[in-house]
Parts: sequence; C-alpha cells; structure tokens
Amino acid sequence: MPHGPITISAKDCRIGGGTCYIHADRTIYMAEDYGFSATQRRSLLIHEIGHAVDLYNMTPAKRRQFRGLLELYCGWTDDSWRGCDPVPAEQFAEQYVACAYGIPRASVAERWYDYLPLPSLEPALCALIRSN
Repeated sequence: MPHGPITISAKDCRIGGGTCYIHADRTIYMAEDYGFSATQRRSLLIHEIGHAVDLYNMTPAKRRQFRGLLELYCGWTDDSWRGCDPVPAEQFAEQYVACAYGIPRASVAERWYDYLPLPSLEPALCALIRSN
C-alpha cells in the first residue's frame, strides 16, 4: 500500500475524465461504472492504487530496476514514441494488480493495457513492488 493517505472520490478524473490517480490531490477518481463489472472496477481500483504506490514509494533507483528487469529504455512516463507503449508507469500499475492478486499477469482477466511480462520475471517484479 502507499505510504500515506489516499482518498477515493466518486467524481470523474479532472484530467480527461474517467478514472485516474492525481498525486497532488492524493485522490483516486472513479466516477461512473462505464458498464464495467464489479470485478473490472476492483481491478481498475487496484491499478490506480498501483499508481499511488509508485508515486509514494518508488525511488528513481527502484524505477530503473523495474525498467531494467523489463529491458525498457525509455522514461517513466510520456515516452511511447520511444517504443514503450504502454509507458513504464502504466506497466508498473498493471503489474501491481497481478502482484496484489498473487497471480501471474496472464491470469488477470481485466487488463487495461497491452502489457504481459515474461512469467519468469514476475517473482522479481513483485518482490520489487513489495519492497516498498
């Protein structure tokens, strides 16, 4: 879990609508259900908690380690033009979901991004996430 408080709001994300985590507000915005099932909404909430864990707990060194495990050579955010799509920050949040459920990423039914690491990397990725 993130070190520090977070709030969950039933309002739309203030940057583009939908669901997001805004670090400055320390708030996860989850408005309408958009037709998602309860299971999908739970996975989406855990994904957004992953962003909070990233922003509260991950150091630059741990982010480099995460990128290194996945052999990503781009910045943490906004570098999809360099071949990181989704960007590492989103891959981290997606991996956080799998680690939270304690199952391989391929077994997570609700995937918000096209991210699927090698199964052999997942123990190290989850250990890194849990080291916070």
